[in-house]
Amino acid sequence: MLKSGQLITKFTTKKGREITVRVVDKDDAQKLMDFINPIFSEDAFLMRGPKDLVKNVKEQQKYVNNQIKKLKKKEGVLLLAIYENKIIGSTDLRRMVYRQKHMGELGIAISADFREEGLGKKLLELVEIQAKLLGLKALFLYCFANNGRALHIYEKIGFKKAGMLPKAYEYKGDFIDSITMCKEIS
Repeated sequence: MLKSGQLITKFTTKKGREITVRVVDKDDAQKLMDFINPIFSEDAFLMRGPKDLVKNVKEQQKYVNNQIKKLKKKEGVLLLAIYENKIIGSTDLRRMVYRQKHMGELGIAISADFREEGLGKKLLELVEIQAKLLGLKALFLYCFANNGRALHIYEKIGFKKAGMLPKAYEYKGDFIDSITMCKEIS
């Protein structure tokens, strides 16, 4: 069973940067806030945007504590990509409940300066391994229909389009469809 702070792997990106991937730890709240707020501010393709910044470390600590509880209960995992002691990427896996408890929902975020280096693909591959260890049979995620970069990566690693929800996201003054992507794992 994974433990908070546990090292998952180290690897080198396409640009030659050494990245460490590990499980979230109780002391990560400030680093997570420093990582995610700039991504929200840039209005990346995430559920939260510039108006939804993490307001303080206490708020972020609640999130971290919740992630550690999920880890202990085998309900999910949050993996962090670290470069020079800073979080530069994350992926989280959340086990569904009841008749869907065999499925996991994924989320991923990468700092702007680290995109196009293979980090997203690597994090998704690593979280899939964790999903298998948790006994999950399928993974799914939601993607903005206009996020071609993400859709390409998801399809490249075996996700398939499973549905579309029209105008699911309000984004930069427009409404964007949501694509559901799924992948069976064993």
